[in-house]
Amino acid sequence: MTPQTNKMIEYCLGIAQEFEARRNRIRVFVKHNLSSGNANEIILRDFLARHSSTMYDVGQGFICDPSIDGIVSKQCDILVHDQLNFPLVYSDGSIKIVWPQATKMVIETKTSLDKKELQTAIENVVSSKRTNSQITGIIFAFDSSNLSSILKQLQNATYAAHKDEMPDAILLLNKGIIIHRWRLARMGIKEPLANTQSYAVRAGTGKNKSAMVITFLLLLFFDAVSRMDYATNANQMLIQALEAFTERANDDLIVNTSAFE
Repeated sequence: MTPQTNKMIEYCLGIAQEFEARRNRIRVFVKHNLSSGNANEIILRDFLARHSSTMYDVGQGFICDPSIDGIVSKQCDILVHDQLNFPLVYSDGSIKIVWPQATKMVIETKTSLDKKELQTAIENVVSSKRTNSQITGIIFAFDSSNLSSILKQLQNATYAAHKDEMPDAILLLNKGIIIHRWRLARMGIKEPLANTQSYAVRAGTGKNKSAMVITFLLLLFFDAVSRMDYATNANQMLIQALEAFTERANDDLIVNTSAFE
């Protein structure tokens, strides 16, 4: 482990603690779930925006190709898109409508993730990736119910989606859990069979549990906006941290999909 990697871990741990501090300050005054949810979206958008170049906007809105009937997503809590090379389809205040080809990442944020919220979040991610399967789709939960119930819901449901339209990761900050299908060969996940998607389940270790969720989020973000090769220093540091401070928390999950071939 290099000193630079250790610094990256300390940074990500500090970010996780900052998230919790900001949420606690909001909760002193606001208890309503909707208001808290909006605040959590802002916290996450602010964080990603600090790591984004001017080429990308980190906002909220919809993905739409007006030239093709039916090519429109549900509303995206966090929408990362190329604002330099693509015009907007439309904007109204903070809500942006962007082209599928311009979109790099969408994130569904959840204040508290349970079985019902998971189903809705997956459907929202699928609606975005259906416009462009190359979009990185993430579900990010600040709090979540029992891990076993989340995993059970994933395995027992059948999702009306092609396997490539399923979320790339489900991140549970409070539990330090990473459920992902990022770069299957690299992370040792089994290749999915027809009409299924395979996910690995990793848990952060020791004091670094929440830091590893932030580390993985950064890895996905950097990869989405730059498609960096494994050899780059930033990716290498993040991958080294994840390999050193996460462990397998469950057998690979096989999630059923009803593909549209």
